[in-house]
Amino acid sequence: MPGTLTTTSPAMISQLVGHKNFVRVNPMSDQFEIKRFHHLELYCGDASNTSRRFAWGLGLAQVAKSDHSTGNPLYASYVLQSQELVFVFTAPYAPPSSSFPSSSPRHAVPITNIADAPSSSSSIPHPAFSPTDAAGFFTRHGLAIKAVGIEVEDAHVAYEKCVAHGGKGVLPAQLLKDVETGQSMLMSEVMAYPEEEGEVVLRFVSGGFKGPFLPNYQSTPSPPLSYGLQRIDHVVSNVRHLLPVANHLMGMTGMHEFAEFTAADVGTVDSGLNSLVLASNNEKVLMPVNEPTFGTKRKSQIQTYLEQNQGPGVQHIALKTDDIFATMEELKRRTHVGGFDFMPKASPEYYRGLPQKIGAGVLTEEQLTRVEELGLLVDKDDQGVAIHEVMEQQTVTIAKAGIHASLNARCSVLAAANPVYGQYDKHRSVQENIGLPDSLLSRFDLLFVVLDQIDPGTDRAIAEHVIRAHSYRRPGNDMAPERLSSGPLDVASSSLQDEEDTPEEHRVWEKANPMATDGGAERGEQAGRAAQQEQDILTKNFLRKYVFYAKSRIQPKLTTEAEDAIATYYFTLRSKQERKTVPITPRTLETLIRLSTAHAKVRLSNEITRNDCDMAMELLSFALYHEGDEQHGRLPSTASSLPPTAEEEEEEEEEEEGEEEDKENKGSNQRRRRRRGRKSGGSEGTDEEDEDEEDEAGSEGGSPIKKGGGKKKARSQSPGANARGGFFLSRLNAALQTHGDGLPFPQFVELLNEGLEEGGREGGLFSQEEAMQLVVAQDENGKCYWEENAQVIYSS
Repeated sequence: MPGTLTTTSPAMISQLVGHKNFVRVNPMSDQFEIKRFHHLELYCGDASNTSRRFAWGLGLAQVAKSDHSTGNPLYASYVLQSQELVFVFTAPYAPPSSSFPSSSPRHAVPITNIADAPSSSSSIPHPAFSPTDAAGFFTRHGLAIKAVGIEVEDAHVAYEKCVAHGGKGVLPAQLLKDVETGQSMLMSEVMAYPEEEGEVVLRFVSGGFKGPFLPNYQSTPSPPLSYGLQRIDHVVSNVRHLLPVANHLMGMTGMHEFAEFTAADVGTVDSGLNSLVLASNNEKVLMPVNEPTFGTKRKSQIQTYLEQNQGPGVQHIALKTDDIFATMEELKRRTHVGGFDFMPKASPEYYRGLPQKIGAGVLTEEQLTRVEELGLLVDKDDQGVAIHEVMEQQTVTIAKAGIHASLNARCSVLAAANPVYGQYDKHRSVQENIGLPDSLLSRFDLLFVVLDQIDPGTDRAIAEHVIRAHSYRRPGNDMAPERLSSGPLDVASSSLQDEEDTPEEHRVWEKANPMATDGGAERGEQAGRAAQQEQDILTKNFLRKYVFYAKSRIQPKLTTEAEDAIATYYFTLRSKQERKTVPITPRTLETLIRLSTAHAKVRLSNEITRNDCDMAMELLSFALYHEGDEQHGRLPSTASSLPPTAEEEEEEEEEEEGEEEDKENKGSNQRRRRRRGRKSGGSEGTDEEDEDEEDEAGSEGGSPIKKGGGKKKARSQSPGANARGGFFLSRLNAALQTHGDGLPFPQFVELLNEGLEEGGREGGLFSQEEAMQLVVAQDENGKCYWEENAQVIYSS
């Protein structure tokens, strides 16, 4: 059935932790697909005059109606709209009589097939409207919201899921047919709160009806009117007991906790409240729930509302605008001529402290002045949700210079962030350093931490690059730097527009621009030879065509071997997740698949092989564990956790046979040395014997760094040793950050021998003497420091 989701309900909430301790996570737990707020319906005593008041005060145009003139004898209903914001004002005509159609709600039998849904094609839009109930609602609550309309993928599925998870059904799915056009849509309703809490309903609609509102509402052309209001941002409910209602809504719909506030966060000595915000998967439907707190000087405003409203209900709504300054100016002009009143302006001290509260540079001086003039309150979005629209909906909303548009953003997103502490703190997690929630960070496939480390080689390379970029200026232009006209630095001149098809366009190779090299012979003979060998480079046109061809023509599929490799690596990451890395979630699986697919496309292969997965895993490991510190050498590999191939099994067997022979030879050599030592009276041996010992140390898998300087020739590494080295480095990296870049020597040896108990190294476990050879520096407190030579542990 369309619209069904296979999800896990969010965990129930037992107590509030407060805004400072709350960590936002989006578990994608909706029971059914929720799209957006569709409308809000308010019951009132005079729908005509009330709707006109709101239309004038908020800048809403009347777009549809249903009343006596359209053949509706039960109630009058008028629809106001501004962009996606829709208000419906409904009032019953009179108590029902025998001359009216039946006013009792239709208790339809639950359906199992949408084709069996009861249909309504009368002139009454709502098939279960009761004038008696509507009049009673208005008598008890006054002008108030009766229904919160939510657009879903399938209103039938939404109703069934809510009822199955504890919701109380009001109107099973009804197929509403428009008399004039024949178009239809589905509508269903459930109680928003538990049975003892309020009368508000959640109204689910689906079907893509193209009329002005719902079927059998008649369009009412009116002059355009808008003050810039765009849509409903959130709908706030006030209830007596917060947690039962919030858990009821979460269990019924699957919505997750978006934010929470306690009296300590938003209360004062005079009044307080507790609040919990629920959100849909796409976080376009936000429903805060408030409860009063007691023990303050004044009665909580939430308690006052509950008493005046005679029970729970929707207390207020938040409306999003494209330009809050322009909107507020229009609203305030109408305050004394039929518009709405506003809360008193905050104190001058509040506005003087705004720059410090929200951060310098967030608002200009002109904006701060207008904020104070209009009496606006300003807060900073500390959860970083502004980019959620791009990451989640793949759209970008533009509202500038009178242009209002929503553009597609189906592309790769490259974002940069500065550390919130001014400098990256290795003792804190990435989330704490960047100040963004997990729900946003988890949407990025790769996260790299680039540290500004003092390194003479890197600093010189950066300086030379900047100098080369400024090395040419046109005559008469003394200040502005010019980009080079050709070569790798010619970024600005590249164009994706079609040009004349010339032989130059089809060249694959071109000569490297000498100004763009790394200094040539100035870096020494070795660098000069490398520069000579790389005179030819790929042209930009060829690279553009290659990338376009790979993206558009190559559609690789996962092989069974690749699927097993990705699944195994994901399990390994989950089991070894460190606190200072980003969370490993099911989205990580999608990341591995995307990276593997990209690598296969680069190879122009229609199959994703294990090699593609290995490259993706290496890249993801770098992003997860390296954290920008290049001193820790190679990164975690995955070969140790993946099942070996047949070729690897054969190589391991051959290595085991060779290791047995080496052990026998080593034993005989040691016996010969002991005999020679006894004959010489216990002397330390000759120079020739010392060389034999050094050669044997190299064959035993110890450090290839000799005490006298220089390195022994390294043997070729086996895939297993390479993987163990990568695993050790990842664990060492985490341990070093925990101990402030210093590690107790016994713990270092323990980490070094981890995973070698089953014969992972020729010669057995590392002794403390052998481990000491691998340490670059050691301080007076017995802590060893691990720096540039970490990559050679398993090389010999």
